[in-house]
Amino acid sequence: MAKTFVLSDDSLNSYGFRTLTAGINIEQFKKNPIMLFMHNRPWRGTKEEYTVIGRWENIRKENGQLLADAVFDLNDPFAKGIADKVENNFLRMASLGFNPIETSNDEKYILPGQRYETVTKSLAKEASIVDIGANSNSLALCDVPALYNENQELLTLAEGDASIIPLLKLQNNDMSTLKDIAAQFKLADNATAEQVVEAIKAQNQELVQLRADKTNLGNEVTTLTDKVKELENAATADKIEAMLSAAVDAKKITEAEKPKYMKLAQSDFETTKEILDGKKGYTSIEDKLGETSLNDAQKEELKGLLELSCSQLFTTGKFDRLKQLSESSYKQRYKEYFGKEAPETKA
Repeated sequence: MAKTFVLSDDSLNSYGFRTLTAGINIEQFKKNPIMLFMHNRPWRGTKEEYTVIGRWENIRKENGQLLADAVFDLNDPFAKGIADKVENNFLRMASLGFNPIETSNDEKYILPGQRYETVTKSLAKEASIVDIGANSNSLALCDVPALYNENQELLTLAEGDASIIPLLKLQNNDMSTLKDIAAQFKLADNATAEQVVEAIKAQNQELVQLRADKTNLGNEVTTLTDKVKELENAATADKIEAMLSAAVDAKKITEAEKPKYMKLAQSDFETTKEILDGKKGYTSIEDKLGETSLNDAQKEELKGLLELSCSQLFTTGKFDRLKQLSESSYKQRYKEYFGKEAPETKA
């Protein structure tokens, strides 16, 4: 039993155009309904070209489809091989070879995604069994049709002959969109697509420049921030140095202790300042002796007392003598030993 194939229908093919079934002239095709394989014809002169492998019968149009029944030349070994593949469902698609007569860009013929005008009138030339197709409407329709020119030369869109079917011009909706885009770029209503493209390119270049400027400004801000931080750190270092130098001069700390307080001040300046402000400057024995009005013998005695520890002063009962010779030294040693201020001397 002959298998029926869909040779063509009204759907959109992958090349972006469609052929109206109602406009396909099949009268000549009915008189010479040749079946080829992959649209190859023997007269093109090479041994690898295939000959006619059969004919089409019961050619008719139904529900927007061009249908035909395949009859293979089983006396031809190659044709019989193709017939076997069709019978066993290894080959399941067919493709119409036709000559476009008229095309239209009328919106009523245009489907979403269409890029070329619709073929409204065409002349069927042949139909081929093919191996690969992508038209979802039928297992027997290849979406790569064969196109013939007026000289009966086979053309394919893949070979760059798309001019045989004109590209669609911008329709009303597209023009409206173009005007809207032109308005965004402050172009005239009648601005061309090329002018709009140039405006878009110019804006893109401006955006690229703005991004570069932003990056440069960001780098400058980072540099300035680092400089400010560097200056602040330098000012803080000077401030710490001045505070510690003053503490050394006041004999609140020694030069050897200075690095320790430097590290503490870098971590917490205010706390370090409070500690140093609460410290009293150290007065040496020589300084203390120089501040009194004692005679040489008394100064020598005071010096000996100051060399004693608080415990020694207490156990030997010499605290009172220290008080007589130096009130300030007495108060200092008293506080060190008893942990509290010495009682005031009653007048």
